[in-house]
Amino acid sequence: MLSLATIGCLLHQLNNGLTLVLLPSQLAPVIAMQAWVSVGSADETPKQAGLSHVMEHMLFKGTARREVGGIARDVESAGGEINAWTSRDNTVFHLVMPSRYADVGIDVLADALQHSRLDADELEREREVILEEIRQGKDEPLRALAQNMFAGAFEHHPYRNPVIGTSETVAQFTRKDLVRFRDRWYRARNMALVVAGDFEPEAMKRKLAKSFSGLSDAPGPQRRAHSKKQSKGTTNLDTADLSYSQAALSFRAPRVESASCAALDLLTIVLGQGESSLLASELVRGRELCRSTYSYLHALQDSSLVVVGATTDPGKLLGTLPRLGRLIQDLRTNLVSAAELAKAKHAIEADTIYQRQTAEGAAQIAGSYLALTGDPDFERSYLRRIASITSEDLRDAAQQILAPERMNLAALVPHHKTLGTARGRSVAANRMMALVQKGAAAKSKPSRKAAKAPGVLRHQLENGLTVLIKRDASVPLVAARAIWSGGALRESASNAGISSIMSQVVTRGCGRMSAEEIIEDVDASAASLSGFSGRNSFGIQAEWLAGDWKRGLDLLSECLLSPHFEEEQVERSKRQQLARLGAQANSPSHRAFRLFQETLFRKHAYRRNALGTEKSVSQISAASVRRHYRRHYPISAMTLAIVGDVDPDMLLSRVKSRFAREAATTRPERPIVNEAFSSRPASKREVYGYMDREQAHLVVGFPGLQIDDADRFALEVLTTILGGQGGRLFLELRDRQSLAYQVGAYSLEGLDPGYVAVYLSCAPDKVEIALREIREQVNRLLQKGVSSEELSRSRRYLIGTHEIALQRRASVAAALAFHHAYGLDFSAHTAYGSRIGAVRNADVMRVAKRIFNWDQAVTATVSPLVLSPEAERRMRGVVRKTRKTRKKKVSK
Repeated sequence: MLSLATIGCLLHQLNNGLTLVLLPSQLAPVIAMQAWVSVGSADETPKQAGLSHVMEHMLFKGTARREVGGIARDVESAGGEINAWTSRDNTVFHLVMPSRYADVGIDVLADALQHSRLDADELEREREVILEEIRQGKDEPLRALAQNMFAGAFEHHPYRNPVIGTSETVAQFTRKDLVRFRDRWYRARNMALVVAGDFEPEAMKRKLAKSFSGLSDAPGPQRRAHSKKQSKGTTNLDTADLSYSQAALSFRAPRVESASCAALDLLTIVLGQGESSLLASELVRGRELCRSTYSYLHALQDSSLVVVGATTDPGKLLGTLPRLGRLIQDLRTNLVSAAELAKAKHAIEADTIYQRQTAEGAAQIAGSYLALTGDPDFERSYLRRIASITSEDLRDAAQQILAPERMNLAALVPHHKTLGTARGRSVAANRMMALVQKGAAAKSKPSRKAAKAPGVLRHQLENGLTVLIKRDASVPLVAARAIWSGGALRESASNAGISSIMSQVVTRGCGRMSAEEIIEDVDASAASLSGFSGRNSFGIQAEWLAGDWKRGLDLLSECLLSPHFEEEQVERSKRQQLARLGAQANSPSHRAFRLFQETLFRKHAYRRNALGTEKSVSQISAASVRRHYRRHYPISAMTLAIVGDVDPDMLLSRVKSRFAREAATTRPERPIVNEAFSSRPASKREVYGYMDREQAHLVVGFPGLQIDDADRFALEVLTTILGGQGGRLFLELRDRQSLAYQVGAYSLEGLDPGYVAVYLSCAPDKVEIALREIREQVNRLLQKGVSSEELSRSRRYLIGTHEIALQRRASVAAALAFHHAYGLDFSAHTAYGSRIGAVRNADVMRVAKRIFNWDQAVTATVSPLVLSPEAERRMRGVVRKTRKTRKKKVSK
């Protein structure tokens, strides 16, 4: 298990009662600060439903010293990120930034928590944003499933209520409500500050004591009383516009401090986490009843919740439910094997190590345990308890908690005429519960058994394979990325999606190992191994604990050198990919981006869905996957980057022994379609799609840059000025006008030119206003330029977030590998800060004028059938033009 010497924190209480949890480290020049306020949706009265969440929003809406947008601007100017979340038990405000700007972070957090204006006019504007968020939730059926699950499991407890509240309650909140709520809950004794990362503890204590001295020292308010226990299970069935069905079973469980909770944590790993888990082995890969399965322990202050779930094709849910019940019953009857128990313990150990790679991860661990148990260092006790648990303990916990009579069922299925009434849904839900109970009552099955750059060694084998190795012993992990340029760029319309299929099966059988043996090996070592593909690349990613690096590298090598691409695995992957295509068709945001890309790129590969089409995927065979891999992805063209706690010379020697015998092979040039992404305007500039949803989704975009374009750094600064949390679009469309809940600007570069786009979701009757405002903001930037403050803030934000991302070994390995595979300097990520820092106003304006040409803009809108009169007029005009074009083609 993880050495307990690596865990620990400094606990201190200020004179006003504010709790400080300090976790100093020097893993990276980064600091994370989190304020945990002990109030959440479970503390609200019925009339206050959603008030905790509204307060979370409003604390960012200006203070006595900072105007609206000033908080985000100051944090981004320091290269940091700030955000917040509200849960049933807590409201948490968190920021992360380079440690050299720690004083800025302290000042911003202290200012927001103590001096927010809670302005009435700003409340009206933010109310519209939150109502958009509620509407957006109605377009995301899985949110409804989660809410129904909590409503059933906590029928007599305030956990049953939605965290975000309802449109009715949010609509009636006043500034007085907010002020009273803040005065009651935002007190020093009801709050904790968790700071992790690169700082000196004593100096940090002094700064926090001074900055947060304005918090009230009044006693913390009394929180809700525990509710009565639930005597029986509940059922809930809902319908939505879906191409799949989903069911979630839940069981109330004790608090995290209880002896049985750790056993339940391990049980959920054995049951449904990892591809070798019981659920995945039996229901996904075995009987192929499910698209995906899962199980987890959700820890809360008053209780915990064991959740077991599955996603299926619509016609397979009823066949899945009895088997879910039977697999759960197996755990109540049989002993988990020693190997499975060891694997689950290893997974918890690995998860702890992975999370502690980052300052924000370490802070969240301490903050979570403090909120759940009152002890930020409870992880020590928890890991000891995990280490001591036996298979008998797991069976005892299952017998106590996972009893059929305690089970709650929530299901989400496609619309059907028999489910149009409450009675029809109730009858169907009871039938589903009976199927699960039938499975649980069934007889249980028995238990199953080179040249050097700074810190980087670069070596090219004689066959052409490039190896990049960076030693980093700060965390006992090793991460690897094996990458080729390619992906969708090496596909045609007839085999579109083959890269995605290939990425799913490349690690499903290799050498002498079957798919099942690989899954068992990876899960047993708490490692990760998977293929990936995108618009420009294909490869395999892996991560292991440092002690397992030889075993991990050997397995990675086998997958690269001798993948099986068996017909069974390819056919299964095809079915899964077709299911994902169906799910994408139900996503209005995805539909909007598809319309945009298909219009902008016309003939180029970037116009195609990375998953392909139903037709192209259906035509893919195991033989075609093998041919595609051999033809386009020879070992001699691969880049292998490995970062972590391992000796570079030993590692290089083992890499040579695995790959040096492979012959040098020349792969064919990829097809180039120059006119498809040139500056010529597309034939259609406005495109529309229609879906029966609460919101409209818009993408407004332009042709973009290639990944090696010298202007790409200035473009990143430009899109941050427009679309960051402190950017112009966010401030104007969300904060000031409340037009949208989600709005942002993005640039996507590739080996060929990509795109720059603005995306937002809003109420359908706000579409035209939003489009006009986007155009106005872009034109204002083109005419008046950007301020020095905007430029400085955006540069610091980009540099800071880059440093934050590179805390993980996997991120560094990916940066090395991708840069080299794309023909860039493999160590380019180390120069990113200086390149961004060198961007000037003139560079931003040059790129803005280069990109924002309205004659080349494409606007894609997906909305309900009911549009504003102006939108209908514009849409009819587009349809008439399209019809005229078709008539001309016919006459020719």
